[in-house]
Amino acid sequence: MQKKYFEVAAKCGHVGKDKFYEGHFFIRKNSAHEAADCVRRFGRVKHDHPDAILWVREITQEEYKTGREAHGNEAYFNCNSKHEQQDKYDEIIEHLRPETRVSKFEVRKTPEAVKPVYDGKKRIRRPDAYARMNRMRRSSAMYAE
Repeated sequence: MQKKYFEVAAKCGHVGKDKFYEGHFFIRKNSAHEAADCVRRFGRVKHDHPDAILWVREITQEEYKTGREAHGNEAYFNCNSKHEQQDKYDEIIEHLRPETRVSKFEVRKTPEAVKPVYDGKKRIRRPDAYARMNRMRRSSAMYAE
């Protein structure tokens, strides 16, 4: 089977809270699905986002070659540290986009959203740890008898 050329746009990270860098990757694979799977595993791509791959399109060999050269010259992918990236921020800013969703690992609990838990009149600061400790105390008391 002859391999085809694809351009894959993906969400890339390390650019600040609630933002992503729209990175374009040029890859040669058998199908669009294989290209998307391969790009998802690249460094700097947001792995924990189900919508990390924005789109995939088939391209010609000439577009592939020019795209690879352009990708190699992109400031975002040539940074080796946070400080280098901050120095090249003016070049990077044109590809920054606001995040469309919150990652499943970044669920934020505001103090207003958390219902307070009380033991008598005393407010429990960490209800999950309190419940765990009480379960342990109850189970150890059963074995002591």
